[in-house]
Amino acid sequence: MKTIAQQILDEVKAEGNKSVRKFTKQFAGVDLDAFQVSRQEKEGVSGKINERLKASIQQAEKNIYKFHEAQRELKIEVETMPGER
Repeated sequence: MKTIAQQILDEVKAEGNKSVRKFTKQFAGVDLDAFQVSRQEKEGVSGKINERLKASIQQAEKNIYKFHEAQRELKIEVETMPGER
């Protein structure tokens, strides 16, 4: 029996952004027009966030970027069948 979380992940994997919008509305009560935050939205909340939290968010962004950049450079070779790479 699948967990609810696994069912949600499976649906998002199969249906993409359509499911993300559906679950965002269902769980957060928000209708998303776009997945990207506009410059205006960022600037509007920037002054409302305490500096310590802002620094933590910026550090997390740098860490995530660095991690994923390293993954892009990592070359993985898999032989799925003899002679097939």
